Amino acid sequence: MKKVFLLLMATVMLSVSCEDNSKKKDLAEQRNSLMVENDSINAHQDKIMAAHKEMMAAHQMFSEKLKGMEVKDSSMLEVIAKHDVMLKRHEAEAKGNETMLAGHKELTSDFDQMSEAEMETQITQMKEDHNKVKSSQSEIMDQQQTMMDDHQKLKDNMANEMNKDKVKS
Repeated sequence: MKKVFLLLMATVMLSVSCEDNSKKKDLAEQRNSLMVENDSINAHQDKIMAAHKEMMAAHQMFSEKLKGMEVKDSSMLEVIAKHDVMLKRHEAEAKGNETMLAGHKELTSDFDQMSEAEMETQITQMKEDHNKVKSSQSEIMDQQQTMMDDHQKLKDNMANEMNKDKVKS
């Protein structure tokens, strides 16, 4: 009877051990998938920041042109001021996003030595962070499009004001 009990206990322990390894293997695969997504989000972040730099240059150009003009429509200045705030906020959000994504790479260094609960918590947090970053990126892209549209309107308004001034001359 004692041998049967020991054999049964050994079988249970082996079974639990295999389940534990299977669960950890699944969690490791989820983490690896998240790291691939992390890299993809980082690449998208790089594109957004390239567009941000272009937007900053266009913003600077409009600001300088408006300083050299007699502005009859104060709404043009309001648009430039609004864009200035948005661009600074985008830069701060982008830095925060980049820091968060870089932190994910640091998190994975000892992932294999963690308990299942720690692994699950880390995976859940990474997913939440990815959703936050993607939401931030989407908002920035929408605002960049709005700014490009506003820039086009500003160009048109500036051209109209210059044409009016030429006609008066």
